[in-house]
Amino acid sequence: MTAAGFARECVDMEGRGLREFASSPGVVRSFCSTCGTSLSYRSERWPDDIHLMVSVFDHPEALPPQFHIFFAERLPWTTTCDDLPKYRTTPGEGTLADPE
Repeated sequence: MTAAGFARECVDMEGRGLREFASSPGVVRSFCSTCGTSLSYRSERWPDDIHLMVSVFDHPEALPPQFHIFFAERLPWTTTCDDLPKYRTTPGEGTLADPE
């Protein structure tokens, strides 16, 4: 999945079909209750951020990827064909993953 991170204070989400659920301790995800589309991800790990699924934007091409996260946890057959940084976990933790 591809997500774009934003300061939580800059995002206002509302709507009749918007639903949230705690998917795991400290994590809240939102989705459309009509079609089930995943909309956002919030975590106590990054309390000031919200991550919005790029697929729900009108112009997702305006948000090109900047890096890969949790690359060390990918399925073994997953490959990438770009030169973007690949972090074992997150950029904040700073460790790049082993090369493919």
